[in-house]
Amino acid sequence: MNRSRNPLLSFSLGWLLVLTVAPLLHGEDPLFIGDLEQKKDEYLGKSIRVEGRGTIIDRFKLRLRNSQINFESRTELQTFVVRPPNLEALGELAKDGNSYKFIVTSIEARKSDSDQLSRKRIALDRNSPQEHYDLAEWAKKRGEFYQDEQLKTASRE
Repeated sequence: MNRSRNPLLSFSLGWLLVLTVAPLLHGEDPLFIGDLEQKKDEYLGKSIRVEGRGTIIDRFKLRLRNSQINFESRTELQTFVVRPPNLEALGELAKDGNSYKFIVTSIEARKSDSDQLSRKRIALDRNSPQEHYDLAEWAKKRGEFYQDEQLKTASRE
């Protein structure tokens, strides 16, 4: 059997796979919804992972708290036995008239902000002041976005 292959297509698909899967394999944090809200146009048409406090509205829609972006899926969303405190959505941001729409391809449950903060504190390099500053900024940003006094206080600790 003689099959012809397009080397450019194979190369392009390979890089697409690397760029999409690599962050998942390396455990990088998804984009915080507060950051996406501020820089929507930078992410248009890109496949991204976004995370925040969320609620599943129906079988095809979810909402991330304090976000103006409509999160919609073309297939039924995963359901959870226990409502997770945070949701992570994988998909692509698109413009829909004057508004923005995030086309969801999958969702995952995420730990609460306080659980994530505890995990990040444990993983800190005690000899790296920058890591401490970065974690304080992480907590402050979320605390301000959600008006969460506990996170704001934790950012100063």
